[in-house]
Amino acid sequence: DTYLTPTRAVTGAPLTCVEKSQTCKTQILGVCLEYDVTLDCEERTCKASNLQCGETFFCIDGDCYDEEQKQNDNFSEAASGLAALGEAAKSFSAENLRVFTGNAASCSKKPIGLSDCCADSGWGNNIGLTQCSEEEKSLSDAKEKKLTIELGEYCAEKVLGVCIRKKKSYCQFDSKMTRIIQEQGKQQLDLGFGSKKHPDCSGFTPEQLQQVDFSKIDMSDFYEDLNANMEL
Repeated sequence: DTYLTPTRAVTGAPLTCVEKSQTCKTQILGVCLEYDVTLDCEERTCKASNLQCGETFFCIDGDCYDEEQKQNDNFSEAASGLAALGEAAKSFSAENLRVFTGNAASCSKKPIGLSDCCADSGWGNNIGLTQCSEEEKSLSDAKEKKLTIELGEYCAEKVLGVCIRKKKSYCQFDSKMTRIIQEQGKQQLDLGFGSKKHPDCSGFTPEQLQQVDFSKIDMSDFYEDLNANMEL
């Protein structure tokens, strides 16, 4: 018979942790988006004594642990944080000192049925869509990729009091991450997107960005793309 006495470090929450130092690692427009925090933590260890008889293992004290490796559930959260930093840098507008910026976009449709450049589908076989502009075609692609926020519809042209052309307004973004942070961040700060006729898709000022609670941002849309593109 053979006695095995493995030792492992406990991966759960440590007994006590004390913050030793905190420094800003990534800063944009005076706002710290990522910190390096040094913690002094007590490490716990435990031992399990097992008895091996032939090919059978027994726990002497009845308190054996499972050594199976488990996936880190915080990976998506960490990856989304890194992506947010990247998007903040890419979407930075030096002209008005804002981050996570978008652009106003719109599409037209004629109630008579001649063309509907706001259609969500049918672009490949609807002959009426040939009249649509490149901007409207680009907007259609962005809607399909969930890169837009719809602001509403209004009448853009009337004849004898009858509306003959309507427009739909959107805020369009270069990435899903920017759209998510704009949509939920502005809601937190009670900021709007302007009006249907005059959209405001500008990003956050340094002061506004500092007030956004990123822990309350729902990144589930981004996680879907992350998991779909992940190579295991």
